[in-house]
Amino acid sequence: MDGLMKSKEVDKALAVLTQMEKRGCIPDVVTYNILMDGLMKAKEVDKVLAVLTQMEKRGCITYNSLMDGLMKAKEVDKALAVLTQMEKRGCTPNVVTYTSLMDGLMKAKEVDKALAALTQMEKRGCILGVAPTPA
Repeated sequence: MDGLMKSKEVDKALAVLTQMEKRGCIPDVVTYNILMDGLMKAKEVDKVLAVLTQMEKRGCITYNSLMDGLMKAKEVDKALAVLTQMEKRGCTPNVVTYTSLMDGLMKAKEVDKALAALTQMEKRGCILGVAPTPA
């Protein structure tokens, strides 16, 4: 899968995923991350969102890769929608999520939204450069 994505063989990689599932081999988070990363690099945003939907059906979700890819693709509204969806599903954004979000917002010159994200991050006790202490 990784080799296909690195070779920009997006359709072949998606075909491998389909074959895996038909044979009863359940993709894991690593497989999905490889797919999503490669699809974002190929600027296949709609396919990434379809893979995310498929992951959710299996109960396997990875938001940070998606958030980073969407922001790099300048898909600000879609990234903000993913953040909302993430929170509705009870998945708390972490420093990596917020860093990708704020970096993309600043590059998109969405300073007010970046500052709002920083405020939200701080309210949640998420501080840049500081790892949370284990409970």
